[in-house]
Amino acid sequence: MPAPAPTPTPTPTATAIPQPTVATESSAKVKFDTVPKAVEVWVGDEKLGVAPGPFDLPVHGVDVTLKAPGFAPKTMRVVPSKESSVKAALAPTPKPKAAGTIHKDLDDPFGNK
Repeated sequence: MPAPAPTPTPTPTATAIPQPTVATESSAKVKFDTVPKAVEVWVGDEKLGVAPGPFDLPVHGVDVTLKAPGFAPKTMRVVPSKESSVKAALAPTPKPKAAGTIHKDLDDPFGNK
């Protein structure tokens, strides 16, 4: 009687273990202390997240744009060190004047006073 054929041994497969995002030597963690709170942090067309962070930014520096509804966007150059914190205040956008109002310093074009 012939010997039974050996069954192949399954080969182990490598499983990728997700690594946490860690600042490398070419990047550093940066937190943003902003007014108003919960400002969106952008680099170019990429939204990094919402302040305060922290966010990994290149140590050579990068232009960061801060955005919030009702406020003018603010772009600033950030050159982080090992652990950085950036303070920034956004200016509120001016509210448009109601249509049909005339500034009190202007003369009445119809001659009415």
